[in-house]
Amino acid sequence: DRAAAVASDLPHGARDRPGHELPPSSVPSAPASGPQAQQRAAGRHRSASSIQREAHLMFQGGNPNVIRILGLYEGRVGGAGLQSGLVMEFMPKGSLADLLQKLTGPPPWPLTFRMAHEIGLGMNFLHHLSPPLLHLDLKPSNVLLDDSLRAKLTDFGLSRVARSVSRCSRDKDDDDGGTLSYMPPEALQSLNYKACKATDVYSYGVLLWSMVTGKEPYEGKCPSALSDWRPQHVSLRSVPQGDRPDLTSIDHRGVKGLEDMVRLMTECWHQDPSSRPSFLEIRCIFELFNPNPIFSYEQEDDICSGLKSVQISRKTHNGMLLVL
Repeated sequence: DRAAAVASDLPHGARDRPGHELPPSSVPSAPASGPQAQQRAAGRHRSASSIQREAHLMFQGGNPNVIRILGLYEGRVGGAGLQSGLVMEFMPKGSLADLLQKLTGPPPWPLTFRMAHEIGLGMNFLHHLSPPLLHLDLKPSNVLLDDSLRAKLTDFGLSRVARSVSRCSRDKDDDDGGTLSYMPPEALQSLNYKACKATDVYSYGVLLWSMVTGKEPYEGKCPSALSDWRPQHVSLRSVPQGDRPDLTSIDHRGVKGLEDMVRLMTECWHQDPSSRPSFLEIRCIFELFNPNPIFSYEQEDDICSGLKSVQISRKTHNGMLLVL
Protein backbone atom coordinates (compact mmCIF):
# COMPACT_ATOMS: atom_id res chain seq x y z
CA ASP A 1 0.00 0.00 0.00
CA ARG A 2 1.81 3.12 -1.22
CA ALA A 3 -0.14 5.38 1.07
CA ALA A 4 1.07 3.32 4.02
CA ALA A 5 4.62 3.70 2.72
CA VAL A 6 4.17 7.45 2.61
CA ALA A 7 2.80 7.43 6.14
CA SER A 8 5.79 5.40 7.35
CA ASP A 9 8.12 8.21 6.25
CA LEU A 10 6.28 10.82 8.26
CA PRO A 11 7.74 12.12 11.53
CA HIS A 12 6.93 10.15 14.68
CA GLY A 13 3.43 10.96 15.87
CA ALA A 14 2.20 11.99 12.42
CA ARG A 15 0.64 8.60 11.69
CA ASP A 16 -2.40 6.73 12.88
CA ARG A 17 -4.16 3.53 11.93
CA PRO A 18 -7.53 3.51 10.16
CA GLY A 19 -10.34 2.92 12.60
CA HIS A 20 -8.47 4.41 15.54
CA GLU A 21 -9.23 7.73 17.16
CA LEU A 22 -7.25 10.56 15.62
CA PRO A 23 -5.10 12.45 18.11
CA PRO A 24 -6.02 16.08 18.70
CA SER A 25 -4.09 18.45 16.49
CA SER A 26 -1.27 20.22 18.25
CA VAL A 27 0.00 22.91 15.96
CA PRO A 28 1.98 25.25 18.21
CA SER A 29 1.41 28.94 17.86
CA ALA A 30 4.16 31.53 17.74
CA PRO A 31 4.50 33.81 20.74
CA ALA A 32 2.00 36.62 20.36
CA SER A 33 4.08 39.77 20.29
CA GLY A 34 1.54 41.93 18.51
CA PRO A 35 -1.67 41.96 16.46
CA GLN A 36 -0.03 40.38 13.39
CA ALA A 37 1.46 37.53 15.41
CA GLN A 38 -1.87 36.92 17.10
CA GLN A 39 -3.61 36.90 13.72
CA ARG A 40 -1.11 34.35 12.36
CA ALA A 41 -1.56 32.17 15.42
CA ALA A 42 -5.35 32.34 15.08
CA GLY A 43 -5.05 31.38 11.41
CA ARG A 44 -2.94 28.35 12.30
CA HIS A 45 -5.44 27.23 14.89
CA ARG A 46 -8.31 27.60 12.38
CA SER A 47 -6.37 25.60 9.79
CA ALA A 48 -5.55 22.84 12.28
CA SER A 49 -9.15 22.73 13.43
CA SER A 50 -10.39 22.51 9.83
CA ILE A 51 -8.01 19.64 9.05
CA GLN A 52 -8.96 17.74 12.17
CA ARG A 53 -12.66 18.25 11.38
CA GLU A 54 -12.27 16.91 7.84
CA ALA A 55 -10.23 13.96 9.11
CA HIS A 56 -12.92 12.97 11.59
CA LEU A 57 -15.63 13.31 8.92
CA MET A 58 -13.71 11.14 6.46
CA PHE A 59 -12.81 8.68 9.21
CA GLN A 60 -16.50 7.83 9.28
CA GLY A 61 -15.81 6.46 5.79
CA GLY A 62 -15.57 2.70 5.99
CA ASN A 63 -17.01 2.39 2.49
CA PRO A 64 -15.21 1.30 -0.71
CA ASN A 65 -16.47 4.41 -2.49
CA VAL A 66 -15.30 6.93 0.13
CA ILE A 67 -11.60 7.85 0.41
CA ARG A 68 -9.77 6.47 3.44
CA ILE A 69 -7.83 8.70 5.83
CA LEU A 70 -4.70 7.06 7.25
CA GLY A 71 -3.74 9.81 9.67
CA LEU A 72 -2.81 13.41 10.33
CA TYR A 73 0.47 15.03 9.35
CA GLU A 74 2.28 17.87 11.04
CA GLY A 75 5.69 19.06 9.93
CA ARG A 76 7.71 21.41 7.78
CA VAL A 77 7.51 21.04 4.01
CA GLY A 78 10.09 22.56 1.67
CA GLY A 79 11.48 25.01 4.19
CA ALA A 80 8.05 26.46 4.91
CA GLY A 81 6.65 26.93 8.39
CA LEU A 82 4.85 24.27 10.37
CA GLN A 83 1.97 22.85 8.34
CA SER A 84 -0.79 20.34 8.90
CA GLY A 85 -2.38 17.94 6.47
CA LEU A 86 -4.14 14.63 5.91
CA VAL A 87 -2.54 11.37 4.80
CA MET A 88 -4.98 9.65 2.46
CA GLU A 89 -4.93 6.38 0.59
CA PHE A 90 -3.06 6.68 -2.70
CA MET A 91 -5.28 7.14 -5.78
CA PRO A 92 -3.01 6.59 -8.81
CA LYS A 93 -5.35 7.91 -11.52
CA GLY A 94 -6.08 11.31 -10.03
CA SER A 95 -9.63 12.62 -10.23
CA LEU A 96 -12.59 12.16 -12.52
CA ALA A 97 -11.95 15.73 -13.70
CA ASP A 98 -8.40 14.71 -14.70
CA LEU A 99 -9.76 11.73 -16.63
CA LEU A 100 -12.36 13.80 -18.48
CA GLN A 101 -9.69 16.34 -19.41
CA LYS A 102 -7.27 13.66 -20.58
CA LEU A 103 -9.89 11.92 -22.70
CA THR A 104 -11.18 15.25 -24.08
CA GLY A 105 -14.66 13.80 -23.89
CA PRO A 106 -16.83 11.35 -21.97
CA PRO A 107 -15.43 7.96 -20.90
CA PRO A 108 -16.80 4.84 -22.64
CA TRP A 109 -20.43 4.29 -21.67
CA PRO A 110 -19.94 1.11 -19.56
CA LEU A 111 -17.26 2.88 -17.51
CA THR A 112 -19.41 6.00 -17.16
CA PHE A 113 -22.26 3.84 -15.89
CA ARG A 114 -20.05 2.03 -13.40
CA MET A 115 -18.49 5.19 -11.98
CA ALA A 116 -21.89 6.91 -11.72
CA HIS A 117 -23.15 3.88 -9.80
CA GLU A 118 -20.12 3.94 -7.46
CA ILE A 119 -20.50 7.66 -6.74
CA GLY A 120 -24.16 7.09 -5.92
CA LEU A 121 -23.23 4.24 -3.57
CA GLY A 122 -20.71 6.45 -1.76
CA MET A 123 -23.26 9.24 -1.35
CA ASN A 124 -25.92 6.80 -0.17
CA PHE A 125 -23.49 5.61 2.50
CA LEU A 126 -22.78 9.16 3.71
CA HIS A 127 -26.47 10.05 3.82
CA HIS A 128 -27.22 6.96 5.91
CA LEU A 129 -24.63 7.62 8.60
CA SER A 130 -26.08 8.52 11.98
CA PRO A 131 -26.37 11.46 11.87
CA PRO A 132 -26.31 11.81 8.06
CA LEU A 133 -23.30 13.48 6.43
CA LEU A 134 -23.80 15.95 3.58
CA HIS A 135 -20.98 16.44 1.08
CA LEU A 136 -22.02 19.87 -0.31
CA ASP A 137 -19.36 20.05 -3.04
CA LEU A 138 -19.95 17.05 -5.28
CA LYS A 139 -18.18 17.54 -8.63
CA PRO A 140 -15.66 15.69 -10.88
CA SER A 141 -12.55 17.00 -9.10
CA ASN A 142 -13.88 15.60 -5.80
CA VAL A 143 -14.18 12.07 -7.19
CA LEU A 144 -10.83 10.24 -7.10
CA LEU A 145 -9.94 7.13 -9.12
CA ASP A 146 -7.84 4.15 -8.08
CA ASP A 147 -5.72 2.07 -10.43
CA SER A 148 -8.81 0.18 -11.61
CA LEU A 149 -10.66 3.47 -12.15
CA ARG A 150 -12.97 2.78 -9.22
CA ALA A 151 -14.54 6.00 -7.94
CA LYS A 152 -14.13 7.30 -4.38
CA LEU A 153 -15.52 10.48 -2.85
CA THR A 154 -13.12 12.99 -1.32
CA ASP A 155 -12.73 16.60 -0.16
CA PHE A 156 -15.08 16.85 2.76
CA GLY A 157 -13.97 20.39 3.55
CA LEU A 158 -17.53 21.65 3.08
CA SER A 159 -19.21 18.58 4.53
CA ARG A 160 -21.68 19.06 7.33
CA VAL A 161 -23.33 16.67 9.69
CA ALA A 162 -27.10 16.91 9.28
CA ARG A 163 -28.77 17.38 12.65
CA SER A 164 -32.03 15.86 11.48
CA VAL A 165 -32.82 13.08 9.05
CA SER A 166 -36.26 14.47 8.26
CA ARG A 167 -35.58 18.15 7.69
CA CYS A 168 -32.95 20.54 6.40
CA SER A 169 -30.98 22.38 9.03
CA ARG A 170 -27.73 24.17 9.58
CA ASP A 171 -25.91 26.18 12.17
CA LYS A 172 -25.65 29.86 11.42
CA ASP A 173 -21.89 29.78 11.18
CA ASP A 174 -21.73 26.77 8.86
CA ASP A 175 -20.47 27.25 5.31
CA ASP A 176 -22.91 25.76 2.83
CA GLY A 177 -20.90 27.09 -0.09
CA GLY A 178 -19.88 24.92 -3.00
CA THR A 179 -19.04 25.13 -6.69
CA LEU A 180 -21.66 27.40 -8.25
CA SER A 181 -22.34 25.39 -11.41
CA TYR A 182 -23.21 22.36 -9.26
CA MET A 183 -25.32 24.25 -6.71
CA PRO A 184 -29.14 23.93 -6.70
CA PRO A 185 -31.46 26.82 -7.58
CA GLU A 186 -32.61 27.26 -3.98
CA ALA A 187 -29.00 27.99 -2.99
CA LEU A 188 -28.72 30.75 -5.61
CA GLN A 189 -31.93 32.58 -4.84
CA SER A 190 -32.09 32.81 -1.05
CA LEU A 191 -29.68 33.94 1.64
CA ASN A 192 -31.68 31.80 4.07
CA TYR A 193 -31.01 28.65 2.05
CA LYS A 194 -30.65 25.52 4.20
CA ALA A 195 -28.65 22.65 2.78
CA CYS A 196 -30.08 19.15 3.00
CA LYS A 197 -29.77 15.76 1.29
CA ALA A 198 -31.53 17.11 -1.80
CA THR A 199 -28.62 19.56 -2.21
CA ASP A 200 -26.22 16.67 -2.89
CA VAL A 201 -28.77 14.96 -5.15
CA TYR A 202 -28.96 18.07 -7.36
CA SER A 203 -25.16 18.21 -7.61
CA TYR A 204 -25.13 14.52 -8.51
CA GLY A 205 -27.53 15.19 -11.40
CA VAL A 206 -25.21 17.85 -12.82
CA LEU A 207 -22.25 15.52 -12.25
CA LEU A 208 -24.01 12.82 -14.31
CA TRP A 209 -24.41 15.34 -17.13
CA SER A 210 -20.71 16.20 -16.97
CA MET A 211 -19.77 12.50 -17.09
CA VAL A 212 -22.06 11.74 -20.04
CA THR A 213 -20.95 14.76 -22.09
CA GLY A 214 -17.36 15.16 -20.92
CA LYS A 215 -17.99 18.89 -20.48
CA GLU A 216 -18.20 21.44 -17.71
CA PRO A 217 -21.77 22.66 -17.05
CA TYR A 218 -22.56 26.22 -18.18
CA GLU A 219 -19.06 26.54 -19.60
CA GLY A 220 -18.12 30.23 -19.64
CA LYS A 221 -21.50 31.22 -18.22
CA CYS A 222 -20.99 30.45 -14.54
CA PRO A 223 -18.09 31.55 -12.30
CA SER A 224 -16.43 29.06 -9.98
CA ALA A 225 -17.03 31.31 -6.98
CA LEU A 226 -19.60 33.94 -6.11
CA SER A 227 -16.88 36.58 -5.74
CA ASP A 228 -16.01 36.07 -9.44
CA TRP A 229 -19.56 36.76 -10.66
CA ARG A 230 -19.94 39.20 -13.56
CA PRO A 231 -23.06 40.34 -15.47
CA GLN A 232 -22.22 37.99 -18.35
CA HIS A 233 -22.57 35.03 -16.00
CA VAL A 234 -26.26 34.59 -16.72
CA SER A 235 -26.55 31.11 -15.21
CA LEU A 236 -26.69 32.39 -11.65
CA ARG A 237 -29.92 34.17 -12.57
CA SER A 238 -31.33 31.57 -14.97
CA VAL A 239 -30.84 28.40 -12.88
CA PRO A 240 -33.43 29.49 -10.28
CA GLN A 241 -35.75 30.08 -13.25
CA GLY A 242 -35.33 26.50 -14.47
CA ASP A 243 -32.24 26.66 -16.70
CA ARG A 244 -30.18 23.45 -16.71
CA PRO A 245 -27.22 22.01 -18.65
CA ASP A 246 -27.97 21.40 -22.33
CA LEU A 247 -29.42 17.95 -23.03
CA THR A 248 -29.59 18.33 -26.81
CA SER A 249 -25.92 17.40 -27.19
CA ILE A 250 -26.55 13.94 -25.67
CA ASP A 251 -27.23 11.38 -28.41
CA HIS A 252 -28.60 8.25 -26.74
CA ARG A 253 -29.50 6.47 -29.98
CA GLY A 254 -27.99 2.99 -29.99
CA VAL A 255 -26.78 3.30 -26.40
CA LYS A 256 -29.14 1.21 -24.33
CA GLY A 257 -29.62 2.65 -20.86
CA LEU A 258 -28.36 6.15 -21.63
CA GLU A 259 -31.90 7.47 -22.05
CA ASP A 260 -32.66 6.18 -18.55
CA MET A 261 -29.54 7.93 -17.25
CA VAL A 262 -30.69 11.22 -18.80
CA ARG A 263 -34.10 10.77 -17.19
CA LEU A 264 -32.41 10.17 -13.83
CA MET A 265 -30.25 13.30 -14.09
CA THR A 266 -33.31 15.44 -14.83
CA GLU A 267 -35.07 13.99 -11.79
CA CYS A 268 -32.02 14.75 -9.67
CA TRP A 269 -31.91 18.41 -10.72
CA HIS A 270 -35.66 18.94 -10.32
CA GLN A 271 -36.57 22.50 -9.34
CA ASP A 272 -38.42 21.26 -6.26
CA PRO A 273 -36.00 19.68 -3.73
CA SER A 274 -38.74 17.43 -2.36
CA SER A 275 -39.25 15.92 -5.83
CA ARG A 276 -35.64 14.78 -6.19
CA PRO A 277 -34.94 11.08 -5.55
CA SER A 278 -32.94 9.94 -2.54
CA PHE A 279 -29.60 8.20 -3.04
CA LEU A 280 -31.24 5.00 -1.82
CA GLU A 281 -33.71 5.29 -4.70
CA ILE A 282 -30.84 6.11 -7.06
CA ARG A 283 -28.99 2.99 -5.89
CA CYS A 284 -32.07 0.87 -6.62
CA ILE A 285 -32.41 2.41 -10.09
CA PHE A 286 -28.82 1.49 -10.96
CA GLU A 287 -29.24 -2.03 -9.61
CA LEU A 288 -32.19 -2.51 -11.95
CA PHE A 289 -29.83 -1.71 -14.84
CA ASN A 290 -27.28 -4.41 -13.92
CA PRO A 291 -29.03 -7.45 -15.46
CA ASN A 292 -29.06 -5.65 -18.81
CA PRO A 293 -26.64 -7.42 -21.23
CA ILE A 294 -25.13 -4.10 -22.34
CA PHE A 295 -23.41 -3.84 -18.98
CA SER A 296 -21.24 -6.89 -19.50
CA TYR A 297 -18.55 -6.79 -16.83
CA GLU A 298 -16.07 -8.44 -19.18
CA GLN A 299 -16.57 -5.63 -21.68
CA GLU A 300 -16.31 -3.09 -18.90
CA ASP A 301 -13.07 -4.63 -17.59
CA ASP A 302 -11.58 -4.63 -21.10
CA ILE A 303 -12.33 -0.93 -21.44
CA CYS A 304 -10.94 -0.16 -18.00
CA SER A 305 -7.77 -2.14 -18.76
CA GLY A 306 -7.23 -0.04 -21.86
CA LEU A 307 -7.73 3.19 -19.95
CA LYS A 308 -5.40 2.16 -17.13
CA SER A 309 -2.48 3.19 -19.33
CA VAL A 310 -3.76 6.77 -19.37
CA GLN A 311 -1.15 8.74 -17.47
CA ILE A 312 -2.70 11.49 -15.38
CA SER A 313 -0.44 14.01 -13.71
CA ARG A 314 -0.65 13.37 -9.98
CA LYS A 315 -1.29 16.38 -7.81
CA THR A 316 -0.43 16.47 -4.13
CA HIS A 317 -4.06 16.66 -3.05
CA ASN A 318 -5.06 13.76 -5.31
CA GLY A 319 -3.57 10.88 -3.46
CA MET A 320 -0.76 10.98 -0.99
CA LEU A 321 -0.80 14.09 1.14
CA LEU A 322 -3.00 17.10 1.52
CA VAL A 323 -1.14 20.01 3.08
CA LEU A 324 -3.16 23.04 4.11
